[in-house]
Amino acid sequence: IGPAGPLVQALGLRVLCLARCVHMSDAGLLPLAHLTSLSSLDLTGCVAVSDVGIMVLARLPALALLELAWCLKVSNAGLRALAMLPRLAHLSISGCPLVSEAGVRGLTAVSSLRSIDLTYLGTHRTAVTDATLAALATHLDLTHVALGGSSDVGASTLRVSDTGLMALAEACPHLKAVTLLGLRDVTDAGVVALAASLTALTALVVRSCGPGVTRGCIGAVAAAVTRHVQRGADDRGDHHASGGSYGLQELNLLYNPFLELLDEDVARLCALPPKASAARPLYALQHSVRGVSNGGGLYNLGLGGFLASQLPPLPPPGAGLGALVGAAGG
Repeated sequence: IGPAGPLVQALGLRVLCLARCVHMSDAGLLPLAHLTSLSSLDLTGCVAVSDVGIMVLARLPALALLELAWCLKVSNAGLRALAMLPRLAHLSISGCPLVSEAGVRGLTAVSSLRSIDLTYLGTHRTAVTDATLAALATHLDLTHVALGGSSDVGASTLRVSDTGLMALAEACPHLKAVTLLGLRDVTDAGVVALAASLTALTALVVRSCGPGVTRGCIGAVAAAVTRHVQRGADDRGDHHASGGSYGLQELNLLYNPFLELLDEDVARLCALPPKASAARPLYALQHSVRGVSNGGGLYNLGLGGFLASQLPPLPPPGAGLGALVGAAGG
């Protein structure tokens, strides 16, 4: 992609997706500096874009949403330039291997940030810790946060525990969506702190976390959903006047190997108050600055998951149903 200054100036673009343009370099971003109306830019997987290109983007006064996921050449220096963007509300730096803890902490200077995706950082170094998370929560009025990554790759660099989650819950009362992936040090206490304290929470994802996440968190999560929905129903007139949402609408607890749910846990979650309005597609964090729908109650629930090593051996062909039940321990 070469220079095309006059063309992009004439377009008056507001939303631009260049995701996976793997051959586009920093030079390809130079014409974008003139797009003063550009509010959304997706550079996911643009592996040739470096800090120099990000510094060009820092000249965009209307930019509110910026996707830099898997931009392999973007480092702390590029993130520092983002402080010049007065309206930046959502940022994804998922999978950027050159970003360190200092770079993440430096995002506290982007005072307009409300939504941040920090997943799949720290494969080679620690990028997010409890202290970093507390600093972000203290300086930014966050509404959407995504943390963690693979529990296998770089697991020793994922340094977020219940302490960080509790700081997040205390300092960011307007949090609407939290995603936790592969965090080995998170336990029921951290999940309960989020579910019980955050009355604005509408989406909670806890996937592939460590042995501390068990069925002990289910009661608090279910109680929080019911309590928040009931409160929203009592205040519905004021609530709808403000255009907000109440109660968990999406709960994803998939692939937690120590979350051994019983029948009553599933029944309790499935019996939670339904959402008042029609269901919509699963909420995506990358579009979080657009907001969520009105109404309350759980309508999207993900439970279970399995490890192949835990499956019982299959009976020989023709063994019948009794042999299958016996192999499953039933």
